[in-house]
Amino acid sequence: MLPEAVLSSVIIALIRKGKFTNFEHVYIKGWYLILLSALVQVASAKLYLGKNEAIINILDNYYFYIHILSYILLLIGLILNIERKSFQLITVGTVLNFICILANNGTMPVHVPYGPNPKVDLWHSILDEGTRLITFADVIPIPKPYPFPKLLSIGDLLIIVGTFIFIQNCMVVKEKYSNKNFLLR
Repeated sequence: MLPEAVLSSVIIALIRKGKFTNFEHVYIKGWYLILLSALVQVASAKLYLGKNEAIINILDNYYFYIHILSYILLLIGLILNIERKSFQLITVGTVLNFICILANNGTMPVHVPYGPNPKVDLWHSILDEGTRLITFADVIPIPKPYPFPKLLSIGDLLIIVGTFIFIQNCMVVKEKYSNKNFLLR
């Protein structure tokens, strides 16, 4: 759902006369931690889908720690930018997801109708009677006619709204700023 939020925010910002060139002046503290977090998750998922049984066994045994490490890196990067209201929303959403993931052995529980196949998805598990913190799991349906039906969590919704606001602020704000102290509110 995040790609859709980014795309719709960019389109709305362009309608509002926003400019891509404003991104040149946006400074995100610890951006490399956020990027590294994403790379850890993508790399582990790609390796898990590979054909190397030794790597798959390692990921099966240590994925909890790998997933937690990726969230810790992400949270540090987000907290470094907490003075931005958009990052406050993204951080709260990430913390809610992280708490649910921690409570459920390193995976995000998903309600079955739109849920993933647990044999091919490293990040998710199917919601069942043993699931903890169901309120924070992926239980909010985005059904058809939406072209990509899925389930979201409360945390996902906050992350989506925060990302949307961040892009709006970046593209539409017309303030004087410098690379080092530009803080979007």
